[in-house]
Amino acid sequence: RGVQWATFVTEGAKQMQALITDLLTLSRVGTRAIGRERVDLAAVLDETVRVLGPEIAEAGGRVEVGPMPAVDGDPVQLG
Repeated sequence: RGVQWATFVTEGAKQMQALITDLLTLSRVGTRAIGRERVDLAAVLDETVRVLGPEIAEAGGRVEVGPMPAVDGDPVQLG
């Protein structure tokens, strides 16, 4: 019975690894399809903090940021 259980766990782990590998491959394909643009990180951060504001306040957190640059990237992924 122990050997059967160990085989079950091993097979499940192999299937999970395959799923993770496939998801990583899919995410890379999706990333390549997204165009890059100049992104103001200060604006992205402001929006992210606005969206997460209730969770930040509930946790007693605080966000402090200095000057942020503009970079080339995808604003959604950067957010």
